[in-house]
Amino acid sequence: MERKITFIEPGGPKVNVFSRYMKLPLLGPMILGTILKEAGYTVRIINENLLDREISPSELDCDDLLLSALTPSAPRAYQIARQFKEVNKNGRVMIGGIHPSFLPDEAIEFADHVVCGEAEDVILDLIRNGSDQKIIHAQAPKDLDSLPIPDFSLLRWDKPFHTKSVMTSRGCPYNCSFCAVTKMFGRRYRTMSPQRVMEHLENTPSRYVFFYDDNFAANRRRTDEILDLLIKAGSPWLWTAQVRADVAKDAELVKKMRASGCHWVYVGLESINPEALKSMNKAQDVETICQCIKAFHKAGIGVHGMFILGNDEDDTSTAKRTLKFCRQYKLDTAQFMILTPIPGTDFFDKLIAQKRILHTDWQYYDGHHVVFRPLQMSALELQKRMLWVFLKFYSLRAASRDLIASGGLLLKKAVLWFRKQRVSFKLKASVLKLFGRRLVIKSKKLIRPYIEYLKKLDNENSSSLSN
Repeated sequence: MERKITFIEPGGPKVNVFSRYMKLPLLGPMILGTILKEAGYTVRIINENLLDREISPSELDCDDLLLSALTPSAPRAYQIARQFKEVNKNGRVMIGGIHPSFLPDEAIEFADHVVCGEAEDVILDLIRNGSDQKIIHAQAPKDLDSLPIPDFSLLRWDKPFHTKSVMTSRGCPYNCSFCAVTKMFGRRYRTMSPQRVMEHLENTPSRYVFFYDDNFAANRRRTDEILDLLIKAGSPWLWTAQVRADVAKDAELVKKMRASGCHWVYVGLESINPEALKSMNKAQDVETICQCIKAFHKAGIGVHGMFILGNDEDDTSTAKRTLKFCRQYKLDTAQFMILTPIPGTDFFDKLIAQKRILHTDWQYYDGHHVVFRPLQMSALELQKRMLWVFLKFYSLRAASRDLIASGGLLLKKAVLWFRKQRVSFKLKASVLKLFGRRLVIKSKKLIRPYIEYLKKLDNENSSSLSN
């Protein structure tokens, strides 16, 4: 009898502002599960974020349990592993993902095997034959075209999710100090061929697609080819992607993105503080950020700006200046994350050396909690500034402005509206601001206990200084 295999993506912290906004499964378990299914195994994939609940021990009915963990979901992964062993002592537990890849000695305490890196080339042999090695260092697949198209039918969920994800590349040629991507996937930009990308899209049961690539347009020539194929197919998909700000310097590429079905982009703007950009090794300037927003808006593409607060060059005025910038350039949606020292990054190593880490309770390493001592403000001040700028950006007034602006755009683009059925990005921005406000208010309530912890820490530091 073939072994029954269950993949689980553990749920992340509920306090995260965007935990209810974009619910997409990690594609690693999807690809690995498809490989094993095609080899004849009985496979199911459970994603707690899609279930909106924690699975019970009674649902862990399998021979092999495979867990994929990010840093904030690692504690939950370890908890599930313990529960599984309690009900199935002969079952095997394997843990992979970014966090275990960088801290395998921690993860192996809860597993029979830890796979470091990309597991596609080792998973089948590991399931069939096991291994004498507890910690297995996998080699990254060079040919992404050889990987199977993820079988979404393996995935269990309570509520359907309409946007489907496709990953067309791995790695990033840049090396931002706060990012774990290059440490996990390398700086060599490995890509899927444009023809294979189209095969993935044609097998995606949705017209709404999110390109999971960390840097979708890093190779301009390849991006051009993909866009040409999308246009040739009649642009049947509405898609979004993560891109760098400098992609907007190519006006023709931006126009082609829109013509091919792009309606929204997620851009790592990171900071409007030039010194902070340098310290993060971001390799972009504020002028490029401004040009980026203008170019995408001119093309009719909405912009989600991703900012990071808490650099050593930031002070208590940074959040206010960032909000002013967002309003000036009419960003449609935005996130204001706290700089977080994720294990494996240069920033983590720096703070460890400087002894500025507050704790290693990984569930709080989600970009919404301050877990280190900033240089120019207290941890409590940074936490409050993050919540303040979120609430100010996602205000009722801001949503009203976008709603009024969308009215004029809809009148001017009535023909496009009915022919293409594409909602004005300003109207979408208005709706998302209202939705975002509700999420921020809920998150603010959930984060109160952590604020009390930071207050206590602040008081202890003040008392220590006074003595």
